[in-house]
Amino acid sequence: MFQMIQALERRMLMSVTADTLTADVQTVYADARVAAVANSAYLATIHHDIVAIAAGLRHADTKANRFENNKLLAALEHNGTFYNAKVAAGVNGLLATAKYVAVVGAANGKYLLKHPTSAAYQKFLANDVAYANANVPAWLNDVEAELIDSSNAIATDLDLIADLNPTVSTAVSSFESDLATKPTALVTAAAQVQTDTTQLTSDLGAIPT
Repeated sequence: MFQMIQALERRMLMSVTADTLTADVQTVYADARVAAVANSAYLATIHHDIVAIAAGLRHADTKANRFENNKLLAALEHNGTFYNAKVAAGVNGLLATAKYVAVVGAANGKYLLKHPTSAAYQKFLANDVAYANANVPAWLNDVEAELIDSSNAIATDLDLIADLNPTVSTAVSSFESDLATKPTALVTAAAQVQTDTTQLTSDLGAIPT
C-alpha cells in the first residue's frame, strides 16, 4: 500500500507530461525549419557574391592579367563550392539528428510516462539523451568550424583578386561584408536547434522512474 501511495504522489508531482514532450518536438521542428531557411540564404549569398566577382573580372580583364584572373576566379569558385557543400552537410546533419532525437526520444519518453518502471525504456531513454548530448553539439561545432574555414579561404582569394584588379573593389568589399555578417544568422538559428534539443533532453531526464 505504501508503495502504491508513493507511486501516486510521484505522478501527482510530475511536471513533465506527454503534452510537454509533444511541445518540445514541435519546437525542435519549427526552429529546424528556420535554420534550414537561414542555411539556404547563406549559401545563396555566397553564390551570388561569386557571380558578382566573376562579372567584375570580365570587365577588368586585360591581356596582361587575364591568365592570372582565370586562376584566381577558379580558386574562388572552387572554395565557394567546396565550403558551401561542407556547411550544408553540417547543417543537414545537425537538423536530421535533432529531429530524429526529438521524435524517438519523445516516443520513448511518452511510453515511460505510462510505464515508469520499465527497465528497457529507461535504458532506451538514457541512450536517446546521451546520443543527443553527444551529437547535436558536435554537428553545431562542425558547422561553426566550416563557416570559419570558408570565410578564411574566400577572404584570401578576395585579397589576391583585389590586389590585381582594383576596379572590382566594390564587389570585393560587399563580399567581405557578407563573410563577416551573414554567417551570424545561420549560427544563431542552428544554435537555437541545439537549445531546443537540450530542453527536450532535460525534460526526458526529468521523467520519474
